[in-house]
Amino acid sequence: LTHRSYAKNHNERLEFLGDAVLQLLISEYLYNCFTKTPEGQLTRMRARLVRKETLAEIAGKLNLEKWLKLGRGERINKLSNAILADAMEAIIGALYLYQGLQPTRQFIKQIYADYLEQLSASTDFSDAKTRLQEYMQARDYPLPEYKVTQSTKQGFKVICKVVQGTAEGQGRTKRAAQQQAAHSMLSKIDNEQ
Repeated sequence: LTHRSYAKNHNERLEFLGDAVLQLLISEYLYNCFTKTPEGQLTRMRARLVRKETLAEIAGKLNLEKWLKLGRGERINKLSNAILADAMEAIIGALYLYQGLQPTRQFIKQIYADYLEQLSASTDFSDAKTRLQEYMQARDYPLPEYKVTQSTKQGFKVICKVVQGTAEGQGRTKRAAQQQAAHSMLSKIDNEQ
């Protein structure tokens, strides 16, 4: 598995294909197993299953990092979730390309077995930002506003502002900090009720 930091011939095209195949097969699984679940919930379930963090977790369980060819700069830094997730997508793309859909379907069922067993249509798969936004919309309140208050190499600090007040969140990425701030705000709202 070759990262673009290592050589000109790398996995990005296979990642592209693997991403599409993974989306298709997870969608097919959810469609067949959750026949009464509405489309919006299926979409959130799929998003949770195919997100970078889940793929990176699976890649870690498979010890994929020992097979990665990385450039010097990438080897020095700790492997990111994005690199592991991209490598996982490349494997799925290659498997589909060289073995076809059915072996790829079996592989995905195997590597996702733990995640698929835990699925339940009643589980709330929406993230904190989505839940907070839906809460505000249901009450005809203005949408939450997010403002970055600090940006460093270590990450971000964000303030979430809504009618009820403000809450702060921190994260390695701006999105993660926003999610944390939204989660904090939801906790505040729950505690006040």
